[in-house]
Amino acid sequence: KILGYITRGRGVSVHRQDCPNMINYLKNEKDRLLEVEWADDTGIYTVELEVRAIDRPRLTSDVMDVIADVRIHINSVFSRVTKNNQAVMNLKLEFKDLSKLQAVMERIQKIKDVLEIRRVLPGEVRSDG
Repeated sequence: KILGYITRGRGVSVHRQDCPNMINYLKNEKDRLLEVEWADDTGIYTVELEVRAIDRPRLTSDVMDVIADVRIHINSVFSRVTKNNQAVMNLKLEFKDLSKLQAVMERIQKIKDVLEIRRVLPGEVRSDG
């Protein structure tokens, strides 16, 4: 299995999961890691994001509109409402251009009632609420 590491100023470097560098990154810099796969033709990066917000009508639609505007492929969406009326959405998105990741996260964070957006890191268990 391979993982991507977002470098400072040089793009993404790809390492095997058992590489000594990656083992160090897994311990100390998890927030800079991406699940990556080799594609047949071009590099495609899959990233899972978790959005937490106060539940309201059109929330999912507002998030989907932002993703569509940035022209990112949606692989899957899992959405639920917690006991305290908080909406939790897990989105698996596919990027050809990782520069769009930060842009989409910033735009989703600005949506009305969104409390938090974060990357779900490789191997991390999805939170239940």
